[in-house]
Amino acid sequence: MNAIPGFEAQAILSTENSDPALEGGRFRWSVHIPLPFFWPQKEPLHEMPMIGAEQFELEIHNHFDQLHMLNEWTGGLHPVLAGLVGKTQTSAPPKGSNRPQKGEAVFTQQKEFSKQGDATADAYEKTKGCFEALSDLILRWQKNAPYEIGWIARPVSLWEVDQVYHNVLFWNEQNKRWETVSSSPILNISQHSLIPQAYSDLPKVGSPSLEDIANEVLAEACVALFRSNYRFVLISSYIAVENLAKTLYKQRKKGKTKAEPEEDEGELSFMLRCRLKETWGYSLKEEADDLYTRFRASEKIRHRVVHEGYKPTKQEAQKAYEAACEVIQWLCQLTGLPVKPTSPTAENVPGVLKKNP
Repeated sequence: MNAIPGFEAQAILSTENSDPALEGGRFRWSVHIPLPFFWPQKEPLHEMPMIGAEQFELEIHNHFDQLHMLNEWTGGLHPVLAGLVGKTQTSAPPKGSNRPQKGEAVFTQQKEFSKQGDATADAYEKTKGCFEALSDLILRWQKNAPYEIGWIARPVSLWEVDQVYHNVLFWNEQNKRWETVSSSPILNISQHSLIPQAYSDLPKVGSPSLEDIANEVLAEACVALFRSNYRFVLISSYIAVENLAKTLYKQRKKGKTKAEPEEDEGELSFMLRCRLKETWGYSLKEEADDLYTRFRASEKIRHRVVHEGYKPTKQEAQKAYEAACEVIQWLCQLTGLPVKPTSPTAENVPGVLKKNP
């Protein structure tokens, strides 16, 4: 799966406000992630998750008030963070507000550094790990949430949050507290671009087509992939292929044989390998053995997800999504349905590689 143009082009914009007098002290790294929804708990959340081999402190605040301690000097702070001076965290909305503000997640790495620059090393990679941990936590909340409110909080990524702030904290021995000494934004450049990530013409209105449902489900699977909701990716990718394959099989079967009672056609890989050959004359295993092998591998992982509650990795989810897209393309091609391209290019999406005039 090729990266969406601009999506992987994140950058860290450093703020160089290091105070030489602080070097040799104790520093920590933290990141603030604004949530695009209200955090649905009365009190702020506090946990100590492990992200990779590092321990972090996680706080999720249900309104945008005091998120950390600040010293008097705010020259190294982004204006948004500098405006937090003097406010305090409470379980009630800020004065003058009749409802809570959208949530804010704060991750603080517990490892200490002797230099400010060391604290910000690999900041982007650490931020991605924090998003993964945040997605896990939100999915955990959804597990117990009543069905009618499960949509309130959802997994998010830098792809849609757009901009977060990472900070360097310094231990003030005199005040006995951690204080922010510098901060800078981590941006998703594509979100700040004035041009679309890709161009695609709006098709003319036509009658519904057999591949429509499969393509809509794959679009949701792609969103889930960016949000780190990997179980949903496996399940949706499988459903997309299953829907189109079984629809095509039953359509041709009814035309060749007498009406028969509905029956379970077995595993989807068997459908692609044998059943479609009976009706359409094509077998995925015979026509594209490598693709069949990759899809079969993702089918096995999907079964583990559904029947064992297995949580797939990002790589497993991405491979499953890619295999599903290719199988849908194969099915559409052999049956004469419209075939969607995988990635936007200058050939299939005019203007995608050109600058906006």
